[in-house]
Amino acid sequence: MTETEKKQDFLEQDELARLVVSRVEDYVRDLDGAEGLPIHGMIVAAVERPLFRWAMDKAGQNQKLAAKILGINRNTLHKKLREQGFWNAS
Repeated sequence: MTETEKKQDFLEQDELARLVVSRVEDYVRDLDGAEGLPIHGMIVAAVERPLFRWAMDKAGQNQKLAAKILGINRNTLHKKLREQGFWNAS
């Protein structure tokens, strides 16, 4: 990866981080001081579901290829798809 590609990758990750933080701050502000909510789990689930759908669509519903695209183990993807009630998760 060239320095230009590394810089672009960093900027894209930074942009995503800013978006996540902004949305979390909006969400917490809307809670009006409530504490102890499972924010981490809610965010992970909210991000994973569309990410897995995108990867599965990109891979033509092939879990092995989708896992490779995501950089995770196929068994991990299979487990998460099953937990979230996705299609073709058996």
